[in-house]
Amino acid sequence: MRIHADTYLLEAGLYKLGLPAYTAGRLISFGAMLGIFALSWQIVLLYTRDRYCAWMAALLAASSGLLLSWGTVAQVDTLAAMFALAAFYQYSRYAIAGETTLIWAAAFALLAFFTKQTMLACPAAIFALLWFHRRRTALQFGIGLTAVATVLVLAINAASSGRFLASTVVANMNAHSWEKMLQHLRFAVLSGGPLMLVAAAGVRRVMRGAGRALFVYLGFAFTVFVLIASKVGSDLNYQIEFTILLILSVSLVLHALNFFRASFDRARTWVTLLQLPLAVFLVVNYTITLRDVITRVVTEKVVGSEIEAMRPLLAGGGRVLSGRL
Repeated sequence: MRIHADTYLLEAGLYKLGLPAYTAGRLISFGAMLGIFALSWQIVLLYTRDRYCAWMAALLAASSGLLLSWGTVAQVDTLAAMFALAAFYQYSRYAIAGETTLIWAAAFALLAFFTKQTMLACPAAIFALLWFHRRRTALQFGIGLTAVATVLVLAINAASSGRFLASTVVANMNAHSWEKMLQHLRFAVLSGGPLMLVAAAGVRRVMRGAGRALFVYLGFAFTVFVLIASKVGSDLNYQIEFTILLILSVSLVLHALNFFRASFDRARTWVTLLQLPLAVFLVVNYTITLRDVITRVVTEKVVGSEIEAMRPLLAGGGRVLSGRL
């Protein structure tokens, strides 16, 4: 189980409005996925002032087989990722434009944590970035956010007679498996390998400017992924956050390398060759999405027939004891 109070509240509200529970959950995930696309565009535009790069970020995010798969099911992952991305966008407004948005960054980071408790990379990255510029502000951000989160967790745990931490932390401490980690890494290389090549090609140039903040966040997101994805029972949703950050980092690399100008001018430079890994990413991920859609259609038909077969048994109401032989 995970901390997902935000998702339950939203689903309950939509259910009260008359939507079925599954439909409500899927609408929340789908809306969060669209929010991720919009925030990807906004963040890259904020760092580059280049609309071509901003649209590339949105295109790559909208082409990711991982996001398209998990953004259309009733789970907490895309909503948590959207809140984390919103937190980083608010931090970026503070860091680049000098706006007073750090409180908003903390608020969205808190929402991300209470949607999914593993969303720690964003606040950790913000704290680290602040530390190297304004240590007092970093301490205020880190201590304040930690204090509020701790008070809320302890209050909820006390109100639930200790069941909150038992259900969200203790019950989720599964054994680790190297085989599971290898499965994750194989998929990450398959789906995001081409983007990793593009990111490596221009990381040094991006690190010279404000865009290094995205690579710092990417580093924290990848670290969290490595630490928790090897758990028995983990799925590909553990890769969502660092996949989004990889896409944003690649978009900044394209800007730093003047990719679009070189491509439009048909310049004879290695930079234009980056079109190849970008095209491979699109093809591979659309293939993953197509396979996922076919599997989902077949599976949901089977599940639908099972539900129809069980409907007469449930018509009278009351408790039902089920089992599988």
